[in-house]
Amino acid sequence: TPEDYCLYVAKRDELICSFQGRAALLQGGSLWQLARDSFADWGQVYAGPSAYPTQGNLRILGGWEFVEDNLSQHQEDVICGVYRVQPATAKEGPFRSVSRSLWPSVTTWENFGMNLNYWSTANEWFYIRHRALILAGQVQPRSVAEWKKSLASRKVPKTTVLQNTRHLASLTLPAPRG
Repeated sequence: TPEDYCLYVAKRDELICSFQGRAALLQGGSLWQLARDSFADWGQVYAGPSAYPTQGNLRILGGWEFVEDNLSQHQEDVICGVYRVQPATAKEGPFRSVSRSLWPSVTTWENFGMNLNYWSTANEWFYIRHRALILAGQVQPRSVAEWKKSLASRKVPKTTVLQNTRHLASLTLPAPRG
C-alpha cells in the first residue's frame, strides 16, 4: 500500500543518512538511484570512507591504506524494500518465509536486464514509473522470479554491456580541482 511504501522510505532514509549512505551511492545501479532519493549530505560522499567502517574492502591510495565502506546483505535488503512474508500456497511450504521486494535486488538488477554500467534514460523511466505505480497502490512487492520475468523484456545484451564498459574505461576524466 502507499502507507507501507512511506514506512519503507522512512526506514531506507534512516539507513542512507547514516555513514552507509556513501556505500550505497558508490555501489551504483539501483542502489545508487534509491540512495540518491534519500541522500541529503553530498559532502559525506566526497569526504571518503567513514572513520570506523564495520566492513569493507581494503584500498590503497597515494600510499595510504583505508577500508572502503560496504553494505551488508541486510542493508541492501532494507534499501531495496525486501520483506519476508509467509507463503500464500502450501506448495511453497508452510514454515518457510518468502522474500518479496519493492525494488529488484542488486543481483536481479545486475543479471536480469537493467545493468548497463551507467544509469540510462530507460532505467530512470522504469524507476519513476514503478514508484508512481507503488504510490498509486497498483503494484505489490515481487519475488525474485517475478522480478526476472518483469525485467526480461528490458534485458540488454551482454555485448552491449561489454561495449559500454570498454567505452567508459577508455574515457579520461579530468583531474579534480583542489
